[in-house]
Amino acid sequence: MKRDIPIYFDNAVIMSSPERIGSSNMNRLDVGVFTKYGNRNGSYIKDDVADMLITSASMGDTPVVGFFDPESQGWASHTGPKLASAYGYVESFKGWQPFIDKDGVTRDYAVFSVVLFNKYFDEANYIKGSNQSMELDINSIEGDWADIDGQEYFVYTKAEIMGLCIIGAHEPCFSVSSFFAK
Repeated sequence: MKRDIPIYFDNAVIMSSPERIGSSNMNRLDVGVFTKYGNRNGSYIKDDVADMLITSASMGDTPVVGFFDPESQGWASHTGPKLASAYGYVESFKGWQPFIDKDGVTRDYAVFSVVLFNKYFDEANYIKGSNQSMELDINSIEGDWADIDGQEYFVYTKAEIMGLCIIGAHEPCFSVSSFFAK
C-alpha cells in the first residue's frame, strides 16, 4: 500500500485585526499554525519535533506565500513556487494558545506573529480570516509509520517548516489554523 508522507498541513484561521507597523507598508497578524500529536492528515508531531518546527519557522526567513486568483477573488490552495507570491514572513513564535477545533476539542496551537506587505500587495488585505497551511521542507523530513492507539500515523523524528501558505476557504488539516488579529 502506497502511503504519502504528509508535508502539507492545511489549517488555521487568522482572527485578529491587523496591526499597522509604524507608517510603513506592513501589517502584523498572528496565525495559529499547528498542534502536536495525532492530526487528521495522518501526521504525528511529537514534542521535540514541534520544537524543531518552531525553531525552523522563527529564523526570520520563513515566507508567507499564496496565490490570489484575481478572477475568483479568492486564494488557491497549494500552488507551488511557480505561481505563489511571498506576501510576508514569519516574525516570531508567540507561544501556545488554546483553540476549540471543529470537532469540539480544545487543542493548543503554535501561534506565530507574521508581517505582511499589505500596501505593496493589495490582496494581502484579504489574508485576515483566511485558512493557512504549514508546508514542510521535504528534504528535512525523517520518520516512519506507526500504529498509535489503533490509528496509523507518520511519526516525524525530524522536520522543518518551509513556509506558511494562505489557502483561503480551502479545508485545513488543523481546523483552527488561520490568520487572526493581535
